[in-house]
Parts: sequence; structure tokens; C-alpha cells
Amino acid sequence: MSHTLYTFPGHVKGQQALIAAKFAGVEVQIKNTPIPSGTRSEEFKAKHALQKVPFLETPEGGLFEGNALIKYFGRKAKLMGKSAFEEARVNQWLDWINCELQPAFYKMLFYVLGHSFGSEQTYKEGKGLLMPALKYLNDYLNHNSYLAGEQLTVADTSLVCVIAPLMYTVIDQNFLKGNVAILRWYNHILSFEPVANIFRKPFVTKKEWVNLKPEKQEKPKKEQQKPKKAAEPKKEKKEEAQQQETKPKDEFDLPPSSFNFFDFKTFIVNEKDKKKGVEEFWKQFDPQGYSIWHVKYDKIEGECEKLFLTSNLKDNTLQRLEKFRKHVFGTFGIYGEEGNYEIEGVWVWRGTQIPQLLKDQPNFEYHKWNKLDHTKPEDRALLEEFWLNMEEDKSKVKGMVARDVQYFK
Repeated sequence: MSHTLYTFPGHVKGQQALIAAKFAGVEVQIKNTPIPSGTRSEEFKAKHALQKVPFLETPEGGLFEGNALIKYFGRKAKLMGKSAFEEARVNQWLDWINCELQPAFYKMLFYVLGHSFGSEQTYKEGKGLLMPALKYLNDYLNHNSYLAGEQLTVADTSLVCVIAPLMYTVIDQNFLKGNVAILRWYNHILSFEPVANIFRKPFVTKKEWVNLKPEKQEKPKKEQQKPKKAAEPKKEKKEEAQQQETKPKDEFDLPPSSFNFFDFKTFIVNEKDKKKGVEEFWKQFDPQGYSIWHVKYDKIEGECEKLFLTSNLKDNTLQRLEKFRKHVFGTFGIYGEEGNYEIEGVWVWRGTQIPQLLKDQPNFEYHKWNKLDHTKPEDRALLEEFWLNMEEDKSKVKGMVARDVQYFK
């Protein structure tokens, strides 16, 4: 009987077990299991009454809880340390990952990836937990090449499954300038083939994805002054007038347009024949009040190789542009094959230039923005290619298969 691992894509505990299995040379069959436990099959419920994932079927019986699976394969791979002391060290670090690092990991990643459990507050709390933990880790790795002993163990391979997603989103290049030991260790662990099969090449985000606003500091209260009897109302009116003058103008408060943008968006989304929707767009498009843009994520080496991670990049971009939705319409999707995906789309928005609202987004600089000319046949064809080919795993755009495509509206 072979080993079967019940998990879901991107699940940290599932990845940790799978990497340990690869080091052990054990062939594992993956069965993707829906995240909400209520949607799991009766077959799975019969195998595991608790319905927890990851769950491992072995020739000897079933196993649940992530660390149990890690140790099961770790012992087979001889990655549990050479002595009782080193094995205790392995267990120590596995507990540290669970108790110290993963609470911060989930608090931050839920917000970064737009999960309903996440909020700016949970992100702040997570960062407050993460930074001291990383400082301790960096200090330790300044004097040690591995976490437990003088060779690789499942403590290292398990930790990298938590560190890698943080490197993609939170631990940026600026932070690592002062924590080079973590970066050295990270690059080294990813050089092992079983780890590289999951995470490919090492990657570190240029800038932390979430740009939190600084907390307002309360100004010291001034002593109450006695009210003046004369000219006080005039002063208040003058201050109100000054506030109105300094109030920033809405950049989308533009001259009226003949293009009924809201009605068009409703029409094309609900119209089954998308060709009719595109025809209606060309009829209504007002080049004086709107502009068309091709947007493409400017990936670097090591990015956009795994579909679920690429989807996270795409979704994070759209999540940050929530305030822009009413002024924009288009498609945004992932195209290509495993190991080489592209994130692209064609958008139309209010105004003829790139709005400041878009420029202010932290990941604006990671995208290429090319303005299209509605009078050029090749530009019109590009818009139609993106807007008319949205059937996932079937449609093709620029010769690439559409994988994860959605409207941005």
C-alpha cells in the first residue's frame, strides 16, 4: 500500500510533510482536500473522523497532526538528528515554529492575501510577534549553519516552509540587509532538491507588500483659554473657508462624458455573448474621458512558477485597488503553464493618464503600464483578445492558456 497525503495547495503542514517524504525517498500520492471541513467527502470522513488536514494514510495506519507526519518521514530519511540531544533540538525547533512563528505567520498572511480572517490590526499584531522571533533566529544562525546539529534536519526543512512565503510578501530586501544570516540559511536550504521542488529558486520581495499607516500621536492638551468676546465667529468662518480651499480635489471629478460607464459594466458582465459586450464598448468609448491600458506584472527570476503563489500575487494587487473599482473595468488573469506564468490584463479607466490613486499603491512599480490607442487595429485586437477569452484551462491569450481570470470592476 502506498502513502496518501490529504492536504490542499499551499498548506504549510502539507508541504513540510511532503518535503520530508521526498528526502526519505517515499512515494506519496496527493489528494487535494477542500479547505472548509464541511465540504469534505464522506470517503475522507470515514478515514478520519476529525477531518483534519494534513492526514496521512500509511501501510501501518492513519496519522494526523503536521509534526507527527514530519517526524514519521524524518525518521525514515534520518533527518531527526544523530543523537538523543540533537533529536531533542529538532523537537525544540518544531515546537518553536508552531508556537512562536506560525501565529505571526497566519496573522500577517491572512491580511496580505485578502482572507476574511485578516485585518490591519491582525497584521500589526503578527508583525509585533514576528520581528523578535526573526531577530532571535538571525542571532542563532550567525553561529550555526543548521538549526539542530551540524547537518540538515526536518527542523530546517519545516522552517523554510514558513519563511519562504514570508520572503515573498513580508520579509523584504531592506530587512535582510541587517539579518544576513537568515538570508544565507534560506538560500542554502533551498539548494536541496526536495525543497527546490516545492519552492523553486530563492526569492525575496523588494518591498513589504503592506504599507501600514503610522499611528497618530496624541498631541498634548493645551490649557483652556477663556473665550474671546469679540470677532470669534469671524475667525471660525475664516478657518472653515481655509479648510475648504486646502481640501484636495478628487482626481476623478472630470468633465462629463458621453460614456455611461456604470451601465456598460453592468451590461458586459451580464451579457452571455461577450462579443456584443465588446461591440457596445467600441460604440460608447469616449477617448476624451477614458483611456485603455495593458497591464502586466513585471516578474523577476523565481516568480510566477507556482499557480497558487501567482494567484496570490494577482489577488493581492486587486485587493489593494478596492477604492479604484468604480472607476475601472477590465480583465486581469494568469496565463501560461506551471513554471512559467504571466499576470496580465487590459483595463479601461476614467481619465486619460495614470491616476495618482494607482501610483500610490506599494506594488504599482512592479507592473508595466502601456497605454493603448483605440484607433490602432492591433491595440483594439489586444483588448478583444483579453476580454473575449476568459474560459479557464481552455481559452488562449497571446498563445498562453488562461488559468485564473476575472473581471476587475
